[in-house]
Amino acid sequence: MALLGYRKLRQKFRRGDVICFCLIPLAVGLTVCALLSGMQESKENAAALEEARIAAEATPEPTPTATPEPTPTATPEATEAPAETVSDASEENFYRREGEPEEVILVDEENGRWEYRTDELGIVIDRVSTTNAEGKPLTYFVADIHMKNIYQFRAGFGSEGHTGRGAIYPWLIARRAKAVLWITGDNLINSEKSDKGVLIRDGRIYSDNQAEDTLALYPDMTMHVYGEWEMRARDLLEDGVENSFSFGPTLINNGVVNEDAKYHRVRRINPRTGIGYLGPGHFICIVVDGRQKDYSVGMTIWEFADLFVQYNCSIAYNLDGGLSAGMIFMGEQLNSHSGQRIGEKNDISYQRAVPDGLMFGYSDQVPSETDPIANNGNKSK
Repeated sequence: MALLGYRKLRQKFRRGDVICFCLIPLAVGLTVCALLSGMQESKENAAALEEARIAAEATPEPTPTATPEPTPTATPEATEAPAETVSDASEENFYRREGEPEEVILVDEENGRWEYRTDELGIVIDRVSTTNAEGKPLTYFVADIHMKNIYQFRAGFGSEGHTGRGAIYPWLIARRAKAVLWITGDNLINSEKSDKGVLIRDGRIYSDNQAEDTLALYPDMTMHVYGEWEMRARDLLEDGVENSFSFGPTLINNGVVNEDAKYHRVRRINPRTGIGYLGPGHFICIVVDGRQKDYSVGMTIWEFADLFVQYNCSIAYNLDGGLSAGMIFMGEQLNSHSGQRIGEKNDISYQRAVPDGLMFGYSDQVPSETDPIANNGNKSK
């Protein structure tokens, strides 16, 4: 139609102005088409956005879930390798516990365990059966002693007059004194007096010799060792010491093993008796059976010193051993000699009578001298 109109106009006017006039409708048409096309795209875009919005609303967002926190677990403490110590229980566990009788007495010979507990004294004894470095049999008894006052300790005497000489069997001394625990002492002045140091019992001086180290027990329940000429009897008495012992050698002093012990006159393998110190009122007593090749061969003095090291003793002292070695608990001897007086050299071992001992505790439960005894120290009775 636009073209037909243009022809008619051109025939009528025959001028070029008609061109401009005719192009106006064309431009308007193109513009309208462009606008309509844009509106269609806008509608399509709007529809797409609306569909997306509806889809978003229709799809539920995932419900957030809390990540569970890990349950805290206690970090285990490092466990040390068990040392050869007597016990890691608290100090109070060695004494009578609430609800227990005034005297707690345990005797388990089959498993090698003996115990005694009151409010003032605690004793635990273990029998240890093992082999030495050469694979030979070895048996010893370890008494772990805790006491709250010095009165739990007493000196034992074989003679009723406390002369320091009269010798009787260990179990008799222990039963007469009603001692809970008894171990061999230093033989007092019964023999070898010239080879010893300061000997004091119950505040009485038996010897002031200076031929050997001296072990002294103080009123504050501490223990000290003095070398030759380091301390005289009167000095110890002035310090409040009522009991000192001398047999030797010193095994450990101030945590240091005595290197000279290996040269001592009693250095060779034997039955042994000794006492160690861990702290005020805390002592270790050890008795080693020996001279019995199929049961227990005994220890050298160096092996004995090392044994006290294993029990963490800062001080240890060798007492009279050999045929004198003995440990008595509640009137019964725990260690044993073979009882053989003749035969092979390494099997001759019998309990010898002794004049003295170290005693811990007092109990009316200890049998009397006339009561039957299961073990008097000799296997062959």
